[in-house]
Amino acid sequence: MTPHDLPSTRRARARAGISIAAGLVLALAIPMAASAAPVPTTAPTASATPSATPSVTPSPTASPTASATPSATPSATAKPTSAPTATAKPTASPSATPKPTATPKPTVTVKPTATPTPTPKPTATPTPTATPKPPAPVIPAPVAKLMSISSGHTAGARTIVITGTNLSSVVAVDFGGTRATGLRVTSNTRMIFVLGAAYNYQPGRVPVILTQKTTLKRFSTPLIFTYKVVSAVDKEMNYAFDNWNTRGTKRWVYIANNDCVNFASQVLLARGWKMNNSWYNNGGWKMSASWSSSTALRNYLKARPKLATALTEKQRASVKVGDIVQFDWDGNGSPNHTAIISKKTVDADGHITLLYAAHTNHQQYANVDWAYTKKQPHVKIMYWSVK
Repeated sequence: MTPHDLPSTRRARARAGISIAAGLVLALAIPMAASAAPVPTTAPTASATPSATPSVTPSPTASPTASATPSATPSATAKPTSAPTATAKPTASPSATPKPTATPKPTVTVKPTATPTPTPKPTATPTPTATPKPPAPVIPAPVAKLMSISSGHTAGARTIVITGTNLSSVVAVDFGGTRATGLRVTSNTRMIFVLGAAYNYQPGRVPVILTQKTTLKRFSTPLIFTYKVVSAVDKEMNYAFDNWNTRGTKRWVYIANNDCVNFASQVLLARGWKMNNSWYNNGGWKMSASWSSSTALRNYLKARPKLATALTEKQRASVKVGDIVQFDWDGNGSPNHTAIISKKTVDADGHITLLYAAHTNHQQYANVDWAYTKKQPHVKIMYWSVK
């Protein structure tokens, strides 16, 4: 090859290279198109064998002075090289992914429901027939026939004996509103007890009633007791209970909020005391200080031991119904309140309970112990044993 042949040869080679490149592009494009569109599985593969490099026919040698103008058409015509067809691997059609076979649920064996065996009802135990209790023995009614004393003072106490039949079943004996104390049944035909003062010191005839201890039945008797106002104490207490709640009479004025000594003086007058120049009430407001003042009455009694004797709280055992009690609320030595003892009892523990009747607070059975527990912690109490 001569130097003049170089350009055309280069051009021929360049064209051959372009053809080869185009073939490669086409070869690459075919698989891409195959991926976009399905290719028949059995398509034949064309094996393209590239042709040999075309021989170049040398053109006439041009004059050295003339410019070599490249010919548009090369002298040697190269056969187009068929682009090697890439063998496309048959693309397997995507088969549908099989759905997973569901695992069969284990068959639950249902146990047959056991038919409940009916529980036999318990045989009712026959209720044993109660053995009839023998009838309670009939207790004969007590009968009172005779009474040792049939009348007495309204304010006094006395011992009485009753005789009769079937008395061993007796548990209590009542005289109107007063119950006898210290009952002792000495035999089936005899009993003995103590009869106290009349109810509220009122005179009158009262029936005798017997109470049976087993049945608590009350049995009337033909016996009657008559309470009479005879003694000085009967008269004193009868007046006190007839007038404990009055506020003045035709004869006596009422001292509002301070009538205690005025009332006590009236009670003592009913007992039998006599007025004098130091102790009197001439009607209306014409009265002595000793008639209406607790301190003045105390001084009056101190000077007259024949009327009353002073007793301390430690001498309670000597106090009796109808005596005078005075209260010194603040403990300064001067009594502030005066009353009359209306009842005395001895408790089971030996404590002596004293009750009193009074005006100002108008009571029949006020408890002396109330003064210690309720009224004043410093209270001082003194008594006058009336003769």
